This record gives sequence, C-alpha cells and structure tokens, in this order.
Amino acid sequence: MNPTYSALILMGIPLLCFASAAVFEIRRDPASLKHLIRILPLAAGTVASVLFLSFIFDSSDFPSNRFCTVISLVGLLVAAGGFLCRYKSRLAAALVVAGGLLLAYFWLISQMRP
Repeated sequence: MNPTYSALILMGIPLLCFASAAVFEIRRDPASLKHLIRILPLAAGTVASVLFLSFIFDSSDFPSNRFCTVISLVGLLVAAGGFLCRYKSRLAAALVVAGGLLLAYFWLISQMRP
C-alpha cells in the first residue's frame, strides 16, 4: 500500500468516528435529532473533517496557520462537547471525543508543512 493512501485513510478516521457516533446515537434514541446540543458537536466535527480532507487533496491551497489553529480549537470543543453532552450511547460519546481529539491533532500537525 502506498504511504500516501495510508495517510489519507488515517486522516479519514475522524470522519468515520463522527459518522459512526451519529449512527449509534440515532439508533439508540431516534429523538436525538431534535436535540441541538447532541447534534451540534457531530455536525461541527463532520464539517471540520470534510474541510480537512478537502485541503489535503488540494495541498497547494492549504490555509494559513491561524485558520489551522482555530479549526484545531473547534476540534477540541467538539471533543469537550462529546464529553459533556448527555448522549444516550456511551460508545457514541467516546467516538465523538476520540474524533474531536484526532481532528484537533491533525489540524495542529498540518501547520508543520513546508
């Protein structure tokens, strides 16, 4: 397997975490879609993950270090939201926390590009 493909798969893990958490939470409590406090961390994490993957594919136009720092803070807020929100599924909460921390980490290490 090519190292580039391995890196892309690794960087897609936060998106997989957020998608899995959404599925587990909606399966456990279908009324979760009505609670904004439960859906907001999932939506913010998903948007930040897709944004990161889109910038990885178009590496010539990668954003500034300030933008990377702000989005990494968003990742930390998503992780805190997963920790503090009352999800019905513990696995969903753990996936949101793990996805948020990985997202913040990937945005922070993306600042070390040449």
